[in-house]
Amino acid sequence: MIDSELLKLLQCLDKKELSGFIRFVEAALIKGTKKGVILLKLIQKAYPNWTASSLEEEKIIERLFPGDQSNNNLKRLRSELLSLLKEYFIFLELQSDPRRKELMWLNTLLKREQYGHFKKDWIKVKNKLSRSPVRSAEHFYYQYQLEDVYRKYIDVNRTDKDQISFQSFFDHFECYTIIEKLRYCCYAMLVENVQDSQHQVFMLPELEKHLKESEWLQKNQVINIYYTLFRVFREKNTSLLFSGLEPLLSTYNMLFTEEELKDINNLVPAYLINRINNGQSGYLEKLFQWNQAIIDNRSAFEGPYIPHQRFKNMVSCALLLKKYEWIKWFMEKHIRHTKPSVREGLRCFIEGTVHYYQNNFREAISVLQVKVIPNNDFYFYDINSLLLRAYYELDDLESFRAIFARLKKKISRDRRTALGHQAAYQNFSELLSELIKLREKLWLSGRMKKEQLNHFYEKVSSVEPMLHKQWLLDKITVLMKE
Repeated sequence: MIDSELLKLLQCLDKKELSGFIRFVEAALIKGTKKGVILLKLIQKAYPNWTASSLEEEKIIERLFPGDQSNNNLKRLRSELLSLLKEYFIFLELQSDPRRKELMWLNTLLKREQYGHFKKDWIKVKNKLSRSPVRSAEHFYYQYQLEDVYRKYIDVNRTDKDQISFQSFFDHFECYTIIEKLRYCCYAMLVENVQDSQHQVFMLPELEKHLKESEWLQKNQVINIYYTLFRVFREKNTSLLFSGLEPLLSTYNMLFTEEELKDINNLVPAYLINRINNGQSGYLEKLFQWNQAIIDNRSAFEGPYIPHQRFKNMVSCALLLKKYEWIKWFMEKHIRHTKPSVREGLRCFIEGTVHYYQNNFREAISVLQVKVIPNNDFYFYDINSLLLRAYYELDDLESFRAIFARLKKKISRDRRTALGHQAAYQNFSELLSELIKLREKLWLSGRMKKEQLNHFYEKVSSVEPMLHKQWLLDKITVLMKE
């Protein structure tokens, strides 16, 4: 039972949703649901301990099907509950997206030939969309879908008064496709920066020409924002980021859904971090300015919380700039705005990282190896790449090799982290290991050909993607002076 698909999917539900699913099953009135409810209440009692002994298969069979020597009845019950759980997930998704639900209702009325109800409800939905301040891709998608469902209504219930507006259909559809094309171009360019790949985008030059020659950029600020972001990525123009994009977002953030604002607030730092990781340290101050801007206008928040990965990246940026007083202020004011489940681990990670940047290497190692850190791939990579640097500074080669082997094993088995990110960590750890060998050679022989270090410096400079490139180049420079 513990390893069943049903239990694994139930773990996606919070406590409130689990209670809702029990009510959903009770309302289903399907044969056998009484025992299904008993099983779910056993699970609810154990929540969130999904490996509780009370959930072992033998104990559940004994409780629900006493005397049954096989597990066939339990299998059948699990299968029925699994089908209902899938329906419940769809129900939750529709509850979270009222516009999709409204479109489904309008299509249902059409299929049932309830044309009077359709026309009345279509006008209500249309007016509600028009009153909304949001003018994002999602807004235009639903507007175009509304025009399309109205076209179907006209096809079967044509009258003199009801005429479909094809111009409105084309305008909404064009807004949607322009925004989505620009948005995905930004994602593609970010991937190209990380993975050194190229993408062919159909009619992109024609789209740019159309935008410049038409009034789209003036009359639609969402398109203007995405086009500005696109230009920042393509032209690597960070001055445009702050002179153009940031003021636009501050002024027009109400035009976006929360999800779309979240995407933009993930895209910009990801782009800047990529440039920094590839040795362009001048982007650090730009990233810090961006972080300050999105804290001030609260776009860094998702609901009541700042996502812990974003919080961590903000502190990491300030550390590289040695802004310790700002970090102290940020922690005091905003650590409470992270989720309680990750707050203590996040605090420990930042404490260890601050120790490292203040050259308290042993204290950093003590905190990062002993205290609880969130179970997250990026934390694993960041902690271990930081430990590699700390052991390098302490010249603790045995510990360095142990961490290097751990990191290498993780990368070889990792199927979740993007290949570009894996490559950045792998390139850094391997080149740092190579630098240690060069340093040992220098110390043992008392001399080293300058050409070797120059060659290695050039090699490190040319490798992309790579984490902590500037740090590694600085260490090579120190060796050159010895």
